[in-house]
Amino acid sequence: MEDFLIPFTITVFMLSLIAERVANFVKLYLQGRTLYIIWPHILENKFKLWLKIRIKILAVKQPTKEAEKQREYRILTINIIVGILVAVLLNANLFQIIDRIFETSTQQKGAVSVIIGWDLNNLGIQQWLGLLYFVLIMWWSTLVFFKHLYENNYNNLPRSKGLVWIAIVLFVIIPLVFIVLPWIIETFSDSEKLYMIRERYFNVVQHILGYIGIGLFLSLGSKFWHDFLDLLLKVKNTRQQLSEEQTFTNYSTADEIKHLAETSRDGVVVKMYEAYRREIGKIKGVVSHGINTVFDKKSRLYKKMIEVEFVSNEAQTALINLIDEGNIVVNNNTFYLKDYTNILYTDTLDAIIPDQSMAISGECNEIIQEQFPVCYAYNNTSKSSLGSFGVIKKDEDNYYAISNLHVFATSQDLKEINGRNNYKIKDENRKVKLVIRGENTRREEFDCEICDDYNFGDVDGDGYDFCRCAITKEAYEKYYQVIKREVLTPDESNHMVMFGATSKFDVKFHSFWSGTYCTISYPDFYKKLYLYKIKSLNKNIRKGDSGSIVYLKDDSDMIINGMLVAKSDNYAYMQIVNI
Repeated sequence: MEDFLIPFTITVFMLSLIAERVANFVKLYLQGRTLYIIWPHILENKFKLWLKIRIKILAVKQPTKEAEKQREYRILTINIIVGILVAVLLNANLFQIIDRIFETSTQQKGAVSVIIGWDLNNLGIQQWLGLLYFVLIMWWSTLVFFKHLYENNYNNLPRSKGLVWIAIVLFVIIPLVFIVLPWIIETFSDSEKLYMIRERYFNVVQHILGYIGIGLFLSLGSKFWHDFLDLLLKVKNTRQQLSEEQTFTNYSTADEIKHLAETSRDGVVVKMYEAYRREIGKIKGVVSHGINTVFDKKSRLYKKMIEVEFVSNEAQTALINLIDEGNIVVNNNTFYLKDYTNILYTDTLDAIIPDQSMAISGECNEIIQEQFPVCYAYNNTSKSSLGSFGVIKKDEDNYYAISNLHVFATSQDLKEINGRNNYKIKDENRKVKLVIRGENTRREEFDCEICDDYNFGDVDGDGYDFCRCAITKEAYEKYYQVIKREVLTPDESNHMVMFGATSKFDVKFHSFWSGTYCTISYPDFYKKLYLYKIKSLNKNIRKGDSGSIVYLKDDSDMIINGMLVAKSDNYAYMQIVNI
């Protein structure tokens, strides 16, 4: 059975790729266009040769339940019609394909073409009559499709009675003429021509049914056939392994078993990642990769895994290929990359900056002020960099506000720094505004300037997006008057807390944090940084939380400070800062 199903699935899979592309083009082309189909009728006392309609619903911005049903009906119908047309144009007859695959499996030499196409030089009367009969059937099917479109004018609809009569002609009268009538005449006269007419009609019907069968298969889509083919190949490989003698005769030696028991799983993960880190990082579309501690639902235990986030289908395919082939040998035992790797999809891995249009228009400012306490910062020259900040006290005379460089600096300066390591921020762009307001206190704004010791890039293996501004003692005290210190002290049950300009105190994190190589998307460029991924307990951080200070405890209960830089669909990313 596998010898038939695998080549059949490959054939239909290849055809479905063609049908999908054609169907996608048809859907885009038909949206909002006026279509015409032959349907002689009288409308408003005038003879009309054409039925005219404009298809409106093929994509819905805000779908309702009824609109979604209408859309699914149209797409399914288009997929089926396109599938049948592709089958006809390529002469992909279901019954011929089945016969030729069986012929190939039993043939000793050479190969047989599964789809032979059309020989245009040898088209006879039978093919042209068959084409005419097929066109009539498709015309009738299209009329039925038009009848169920709600956009159609009721007076313009094909009448059910007329469609029934067409169906009777196509599926009753024509078969009677070409099958029953020749058979009756044959009983009174031995006519070879009548026999040929009947046989040719049977052949036409067989081809049409074969095209319709393939068309229905193609409407299932290439993903269905790809997954089905993958399943068949796995079953075949499993059977092959079970039938091989070495599956039952190759046993691990006593030394191999001893070494396996002595091998640390976490050690294998570390060695595996070091072996494939560069290959993973080279794949275009991979935005983060590193070792992370994850919860295994089967064992109910936490364990270390290589974790990779990607943003494109191409990256997913390349990762799967690498993971399937990757392995290392430790202590005479082979370990496979696929057993120690998780891959996760994310739309983007962005610096947590508000959309520039939102920030410039003031919408982000309004969002931040919806809930107290209010505490945010922005560059005086460009409010598009609006975000969060923290404050530190160096000594009695030196106080600083700290945040990401992409919060305090303008987007243009950030772009210049990324391109030139020796670039200095212009004096007119160094001014930063801090806004602080508590629920029972008045709004206050503090002006400060960017210091020269900012970082944007790799420093001693760690990635920094860091900046500080000198502030007054008044600004420092105002911050802690509004943002209470005790609220930012992590307890034993949750080792990570934060305050964000947008999320406030709502987001809390698991105690696990792990180093990760990242490719961060900034407004005008990408930047490679080495950050620490953390997982939120409830909901992820939001635009405007960039620069928030994360307070966490290490194993000795000492407070460590992180600073949020970026977010994906799955994690938040921070850098460790010394305060």
